[in-house]
Amino acid sequence: MNRRLVTLCLVLVVAISVSFGTLARAQSTAPALTTPRVAFSSPISALTVNTIYGQVHYGADFGLPMTANDFTIFDSPQTATQATIGGQADILNASLVSTLVLREAGKDFKVFCPNAGKVDYVVVGRNGIKTLEQVADPKTRVGIDGPTNVSSTILNALFAAHNIKATVADLPNKTILEVPTARQAAWVDNQFDVTLMRLSQFRQSQASVSDGVIIAKLYEELPEYMFTGYVADSAWLDKNLDVAAAFCASALKAGYVLENDYDKYIAAVHEFVAKPPSDDILKESFSLIAKYDFWQVKSGATASAITYMGTIAQKGGTLKAVPDAKDVLDTRAYEMALKMVPEVAALATATEAAPDATAAATAAK
Repeated sequence: MNRRLVTLCLVLVVAISVSFGTLARAQSTAPALTTPRVAFSSPISALTVNTIYGQVHYGADFGLPMTANDFTIFDSPQTATQATIGGQADILNASLVSTLVLREAGKDFKVFCPNAGKVDYVVVGRNGIKTLEQVADPKTRVGIDGPTNVSSTILNALFAAHNIKATVADLPNKTILEVPTARQAAWVDNQFDVTLMRLSQFRQSQASVSDGVIIAKLYEELPEYMFTGYVADSAWLDKNLDVAAAFCASALKAGYVLENDYDKYIAAVHEFVAKPPSDDILKESFSLIAKYDFWQVKSGATASAITYMGTIAQKGGTLKAVPDAKDVLDTRAYEMALKMVPEVAALATATEAAPDATAAATAAK
């Protein structure tokens, strides 16, 4: 080999080495995704296990490794919200109506990722209370949560759907308990005639309440209902859109995997739920998750659902006005997440760009 060719080869080797070295340094100095702090407004249940399972098990797949220690569980939406406002958390998981109230108070928080839509909440009665009309009777003892929270919103929505001229605010014989398990225990102890709980909680309670009945089922009667969403301050989203997208992608993947794999669902519940129901009870809940799109894997968080929820909250006296869903819903992270989880993208319908306020208001009547 002549000397000129050897020299040329050496130059090429050096050039390639420098290029790879530069690339390696660039990769090593690229900013890593910052793990977000997440606030939950209530303990993890069989219904909400997807909200933590995905981030812990799949977050690293999207460059965002997380552990259960990155989640803080509070005892109510109010405390979780205040913690988020106060800078103790970056992402909030709470009832949608509490988010709408937060926005009306001037806080620019937005829903950036779906979480739960129609869910397995049921209205349950005892002592002969078997209809929603009886629930509205002034003599009926009702166990409920606060006005911006889940149970109150569900009951208001059911009253509206059945053309019953009443709201939770009108009920004179109500007791407010924020924690779902506390309401369940009080109902079993016959402190209430009526309360709301998850289907699995009712099944757990049946042996102790021989006359207990299901009065209404959210998932069968309120098709537009949106239970919760992942929420963050608008300024945080602008600065951390890649984090929000990775977080959302892990949540979407969890919803898809768990609703299609019973064994993984059972394992997830036993991993994250403090006192899981029996597997027989969980089997019934599992059968409903995909059927009713509980985790919004197919639908996503839609503008029409936000308008519907705003209408219910306004009619119930919780909001002064129905918000423009375009101001509430930030779809950027969700759209980025769909590209990371093609199996969900194949199922998901496009998130609406604008609300159909007329249809949503009609559905709420």
